Amino acid sequence: MVNVTALTEAIGKNPIYSLYGVLRLDALASAVQEKYSKRHRRPPVAWKTLTFFLMLMYLFDVRSERQLEPWLNRKPTLLMCFGLAKAPDHSTFSRFRKRLGKTLFAQLFDHLVGLCQSLGILAKRLVGQDSTDYKAYANRFKKTDAEAAFGHKTGSDDLVYGFKAHIVTDLDSDLPVAVVTRPANEHDSTVFDAAMQPLLHETVQQIEKFVADSGYDASEIRLTLCGHNVTPCIAVNGRGHYPSTPPKDPDYKKRPGCERVNSRAKEYFRLDDLKLRGLANASIHAALSLGAVLLNAVAAVLLKMPAAVHSPLAVRAAID
Repeated sequence: MVNVTALTEAIGKNPIYSLYGVLRLDALASAVQEKYSKRHRRPPVAWKTLTFFLMLMYLFDVRSERQLEPWLNRKPTLLMCFGLAKAPDHSTFSRFRKRLGKTLFAQLFDHLVGLCQSLGILAKRLVGQDSTDYKAYANRFKKTDAEAAFGHKTGSDDLVYGFKAHIVTDLDSDLPVAVVTRPANEHDSTVFDAAMQPLLHETVQQIEKFVADSGYDASEIRLTLCGHNVTPCIAVNGRGHYPSTPPKDPDYKKRPGCERVNSRAKEYFRLDDLKLRGLANASIHAALSLGAVLLNAVAAVLLKMPAAVHSPLAVRAAID
């Protein structure tokens, strides 16, 4: 017999479950339901639970879906909050990820951006774009991921076989607001439209200035920004004949915020630890990794630890 009082107290005191409560994942319900056939029984574990557990995998740097299962089983109180006696099997997470696909996980990331805006964590006034590479999950001799490609490693002339996450960062808060994944050989400037156009066409367009290095010095990009009343703050590319020239605008000094987001996603949220093959899986991986950066910020606000917005270790220690 379930002790209702004990269960209520456990739910109320569990900080991870409290974090789940503020996410308002019901906003994605209609899109998720379309992924399920009306003629077949729904899975025994709710989609919101599976989604949240996948987000926890990245928030707590759990290295794979196979390791997520025992990690959850070591948290019986958390499982009890979701009405579970044991963690879902790792194959359940795999099937669920495939069912939802990269579009739904991209919507999940956008939902987290909106949540951070509603909490006042970011404003999208000053944004910057940059890319960061991460290795494909492939045999290093045979290069077995057919959708990956060779590209220049970030900040180096070395080559990397894998993908690039093209990330738009809110430079006032050092938090990501958009992410698009492409093979590593695709140039940064060609992904500008995919990353920025959704932001530029929002109902209430809040962006005032766009900051980027010389890789984005293209007339088409500058014209697009000016057409949306956004000031381009982009370094001038020397085209191999002259050194790149940074703009004199003082906001350009905030551009390293892009690099801080990139490195934080790699060091703490598994971005550089892809375990699956294919561009779709690489896109889901990047969305969950960058989503965990946002989830960490939400947790810091929930815990009333504003200084921990960029401190994953402090948040993990407080809620684990």
